[in-house]
Amino acid sequence: DSQAQFENTPFAEGGFRYVYRGVYTSGPRQGEECVMKEFKSGGVHEDIFFKEDIEAVKKAGDLIEKFNAAGVVSKGVYLNEPEVWSGNAGRIAGHKVLVEPMIKGEYFKFNSNTGHAEPDTQSMQALSHFTYHQSKGQYLLCDLQGGRYDGFYVLTDPVIHSKNKEFGGT
Repeated sequence: DSQAQFENTPFAEGGFRYVYRGVYTSGPRQGEECVMKEFKSGGVHEDIFFKEDIEAVKKAGDLIEKFNAAGVVSKGVYLNEPEVWSGNAGRIAGHKVLVEPMIKGEYFKFNSNTGHAEPDTQSMQALSHFTYHQSKGQYLLCDLQGGRYDGFYVLTDPVIHSKNKEFGGT
């Protein structure tokens, strides 16, 4: 059973969540850095917020596996998969949060969920493009962000646009 300890002040934030640094204090990743993501809307306890996030991550993982298998680019793409935890002390006691490994080094925002793409991020643009065509227009993986390393990428918090709006409103 994994546990972690987190700082009290967020070091980053997105449109919907605050992000706090932490360290796993027990479990298979003991001693490694991690992050806790807490919804900005306060004490979010509704399972639907977390269910949509986890479903989107699973679908993103499936799409990324197909991209890697197709050999579109030479670097592998990996996805941080968050776990839903319930806080057991302090400000987050009884609150659900998302916890995942820390992405080390420089953090990049490769593209957005509104069409913006950063320069020199062709591999990530190829991933977004691939997901649209591979799914026959049903899905578009975007809002790609994370770490870029010599032989691979690690992504977190992807957005999936879908024709049926399966993954919430983003």
